[in-house]
Amino acid sequence: MASLETFPHSDKKREAKAEGRYNFEEIAELKEPMASLINLLKEKIEAGEYDVLISDDASGRIPTLIVKKVIDSIRSEDGNIKTFFIAAGKDRRIDERAIKEFAGKTLSKTHRALVVTELIYSGKSIRRLAKVLDDGGFNDFDIAAVMASQDFFDGKKDVEMVEKGHEIFCGEIGDPIPNIYDSRFITGVARRRRVEAEGSYVTGAHPYLAEDLFEYTGDDRVEVKKSVSKARQDVKLLSDEILSEVWK
Repeated sequence: MASLETFPHSDKKREAKAEGRYNFEEIAELKEPMASLINLLKEKIEAGEYDVLISDDASGRIPTLIVKKVIDSIRSEDGNIKTFFIAAGKDRRIDERAIKEFAGKTLSKTHRALVVTELIYSGKSIRRLAKVLDDGGFNDFDIAAVMASQDFFDGKKDVEMVEKGHEIFCGEIGDPIPNIYDSRFITGVARRRRVEAEGSYVTGAHPYLAEDLFEYTGDDRVEVKKSVSKARQDVKLLSDEILSEVWK
């Protein structure tokens, strides 16, 4: 039976304890909620429940890569888990046709997927993505959020997704918005492309390279590549620490 699982409410602002080991405090501060989230998913990971990861939005890229490294380590004999990045986001306009096509074709042979998102605030964007995937003919997925707002759970806005069989796991409930949110210099990608004729932004099926969306100088491009490389180092470090903590 579908359910919603969370760790206790946190009403204190988390303080990252990088201790000089991490390149980015934004990633270091994810350790506590990410460890809680992985702990909730532990049994399903060990049972091989998921064979696909879907990253929700550009800001979900880092948490998804952390989950991927953890799962790949635990199920090393089965090979690396397939991972896809979708740019659903909170924008008013998304390319539903492209995402439905992705759901219907790419995910057609998937046993069960885990949609990883960094933050559920109002719940609007994740509900919209869930609906588009459902409408595209793919229903076998659960949702894992690093953090979610108290209002989202107080308002029971998750009922519709749960009733459709999508379990929702959350590492931390509270009001803080992670500093990594929408940080394209760390992830190297962004979710929007501008439609000049209409003067608006459209979110497609997959994130875009940030350097293709913004007017970066040569120095900016070099800095982004360095930041992405350092972020990957942090992802490995954080994943290793979570593995040691959850699988003692």
